[in-house]
Amino acid sequence: MFTLRRIALYWNRAPPTGVFGVDYNFLVDVDEAGIWFSKSKRSHGWCFVGHKASIVQQHYSGGVKLNLILAVTRHGYVVYWVTPMNTNAEVRS
Repeated sequence: MFTLRRIALYWNRAPPTGVFGVDYNFLVDVDEAGIWFSKSKRSHGWCFVGHKASIVQQHYSGGVKLNLILAVTRHGYVVYWVTPMNTNAEVRS
């Protein structure tokens, strides 16, 4: 968990443990997000009055997982990479 002390050390230490003295034009924010497009079974829902809601048997195992790796620079440049696999390992360019 980040504390105020850790945040202050990050901004006030030189690399590799901080960013003090680094030109902000060279900083790039990189983040990874996983998106799982899958089928699922509804446990509850709604329907119009007088109609019966039907449950379609579907499983969580079907579907596609996509990983999005996004990089944003200070100048607004955006670079992205979408891959249909897990990114448990390091990704190097």
